Amino acid sequence: MWGLMVPPGNTTNISIRNNIIMNFNYTPVYVGNTPNAADNVSITNNIFYNNGNNNDIRGNSTLTHYDNSSNLKVNPLFVDYANSNFHLQSSSSAIGNGIDVGLVTDYEGVLYATPPSIGAYEYVP
Repeated sequence: MWGLMVPPGNTTNISIRNNIIMNFNYTPVYVGNTPNAADNVSITNNIFYNNGNNNDIRGNSTLTHYDNSSNLKVNPLFVDYANSNFHLQSSSSAIGNGIDVGLVTDYEGVLYATPPSIGAYEYVP
C-alpha cells in the first residue's frame, strides 16, 4: 500500500508538507488513479524513508503546477520507533527542515522553531 493518496479525479490545491512517511511497500504518496489532471499539487518538505518505488511519488494523474521539492529520502532518526517514540534524535535531518504551515505548537504544546522540524514533534535539545 501507499502512505498517502491524493484522491482520483479533478483535484486542486493539495498541499502535503512536513510529514514523515515510512515503511509502505508501494510508494509514500500516490497521486490519483485517473487520467484527469491534478492541479496545484504541492508535496514538499517531507521525509520519505523505507518505502517502495525508491521512495518516489507515483500516480497516474497528469500533474499541472506541481512541486515536489525539498523532500528528503533519509532515516528520520526517531528516538525509539519500535516503541512509538517519534521524537527526533539530535542528528535527525528532520530538524529545521520543515516549512511554516501556520501551526504554532506541536502535539505536546512545544513551540515550533523557525523553520520548524518535519514530523509531529519539534526537536527540543
